[in-house]
Amino acid sequence: MGKVTLDRDFWTRSFAVTSGDLDRVHASLKRMGKPQTVMTLLAEVVQHKLEASSLDISAEQRTASLAAAHRLLEQENVQVYRQSGDYGVGQRLLVAWTDASGKWHYGAGKVVQRRPASEPHYRWVLTLQFPDGSNRSYIAGADLRHPNARHWTLFSVAAEIETSPHAMVDEVLRLYGSDLLPHLLGRLDADDRFVLWAGYCWLSEALPALPHHALDRAARFLWKQGQPVTLDKLLTHLRQPTDEPHRWALNAALARDPRFAPSGPEMWPAWAAPLPENLLRTAEGELLDLEMPARKLWIQIRELLHQPPPKEWLDNPNVLHFGGRWLPKKLLMPLEEKHLRQVQQFLSQSTGGVSDVDILREVFGITTDDDDYDRWRFTLSYLLHQRADELGVEFVGSGQRWSWASRSATPLKPERHRRRRGTERLEIPPAGSSRPLSEQGRDEAVLEMPSGKVDPEWKPTAETWEYVLTYYDWDHGILPYNHETRTIIPPLAAGQQRAELRFVAEQMDGGPFPVHLCTDGRTAWLQSEQLKEFFVTHLVPGARVYVDRTETMLLYKIRYRQTRPLPRRVLFFTDGRTRPEIREVEISCEVDEDMLLAEGRFTNVEALSRLDLINRRTAPKVLARVFELVGEKDLTRGTYHANVTHTLIAGCGPRG
Repeated sequence: MGKVTLDRDFWTRSFAVTSGDLDRVHASLKRMGKPQTVMTLLAEVVQHKLEASSLDISAEQRTASLAAAHRLLEQENVQVYRQSGDYGVGQRLLVAWTDASGKWHYGAGKVVQRRPASEPHYRWVLTLQFPDGSNRSYIAGADLRHPNARHWTLFSVAAEIETSPHAMVDEVLRLYGSDLLPHLLGRLDADDRFVLWAGYCWLSEALPALPHHALDRAARFLWKQGQPVTLDKLLTHLRQPTDEPHRWALNAALARDPRFAPSGPEMWPAWAAPLPENLLRTAEGELLDLEMPARKLWIQIRELLHQPPPKEWLDNPNVLHFGGRWLPKKLLMPLEEKHLRQVQQFLSQSTGGVSDVDILREVFGITTDDDDYDRWRFTLSYLLHQRADELGVEFVGSGQRWSWASRSATPLKPERHRRRRGTERLEIPPAGSSRPLSEQGRDEAVLEMPSGKVDPEWKPTAETWEYVLTYYDWDHGILPYNHETRTIIPPLAAGQQRAELRFVAEQMDGGPFPVHLCTDGRTAWLQSEQLKEFFVTHLVPGARVYVDRTETMLLYKIRYRQTRPLPRRVLFFTDGRTRPEIREVEISCEVDEDMLLAEGRFTNVEALSRLDLINRRTAPKVLARVFELVGEKDLTRGTYHANVTHTLIAGCGPRG
């Protein structure tokens, strides 16, 4: 190649891809008539530099080349790999390499591992992972002054060297390819004559023109698909050939248009188009434009309101959501401040919860005959929810039945346990003071409480729920809300404190009565004064009850199985007394014998009075006494054993 005067300083500091280099690349591509790899073109540029008798590059050309390289590295968020550099996990490095056949490649790899090296002339071994999933290892932190570094770095030729041009070009690329690449890539990317794709370069003039509005049609097609589509499928939809020139033309056009996003390997990409905020895609793939006139939009969307919305609608700021329902913001009805105040006054004068259907009819005269009825329903509840604190109202609906109540009309809760005098210093609170024992249950299934996460698409999975009343349930009109209850009764919405349901019992006069699903933020339960009346009048602790779903939303039937009346002596607590008493009652309902507080099982309960005041203040002594009274003694070990049902009498009674 003659006398070479290009040393390391030239390749790392003075190298530039000039306008003349770009002209030669253009001529070469035109002569070859097909795409070429960028590394092939870089090799031609390097060869020209080595063969040139003079490299009088102007300062303007060097500045343009350096600026293009910096711009490319910044856009791609990548650094040029150098052996002496120090890189951390997560950084992206631009590298060039040859495969087993000697073919050159380049890529941006992410550092996924950095481990200390055992060699004295470099500190680290890096593992780089490339977009195609492959890994390659490189050294870092190299000491270029170390003698062992000479055979793999510091290329410098200042004398006549007898070697082939191809070998000399390969040597330059091996040592400095990563430094030279950004110059060529940056200049090619900024020049409209060239098109880059997956490591290849081609001429823009060789690509066929796409039909007018082709990209608009492609965008609409991708919006409907909702998933990435290959170039060939897009070309077929556009009725274009799927040959290489058309694939290049479409890929280049999609890459320049911000509406599109690539997916998959760069060589075989698929393309997607994220939906603009003004468009909604239905489950059937139809598009709804939220910018169309409200009346036209309502005609298109009204049949969809009773279906769960696609998940991607949840993040669209133009779609409002509440209670499992949704409505485009544009379709809200004009409820003004004075209208909301009318609703507030109406609820304050009502007893219990009032459905949105009744509110619309009684306050505004709007019924199901109105064309915009569903819009009014959503608007009413959505605005009440937004202004709930200010208006003093709360949502007490459940599932698809929406009801509202004045917060001043909060129903009375059943009396909770209060500490007896003399128990203030007990190390544990009396049973039931923070959580009804009915919610604790007698087996693992009942103990497992429902999570606080509410499924907006809740659906019943059972028709009947079976449950055995504890003394606490019976005495307070309480039922637990656990996973078994959830199979027939929908959960509270996020942040909701209570919901109003309706129960009906054949033995209760007056038709359906209200039952409230309440929560204290940790657990939920069902409560009602009418439930208490039903339990006390017709049942006993330990009775088995059944709650059935009905065809009417949020209306449930509670029942029990009647039996032949049978007198039994059962333990009860009496108001004003600290000791239980045994009463004879006539039981005519199905009971669970393990939960029935029959006399024969608790003959020593009255001995609770033998604990003096001092001992009653000590929780371990109280518990020990309970086990002595209701447990079985192990004579060999001197200990007492009792199961859960036997110890329930210590906590499920109002004075236990």
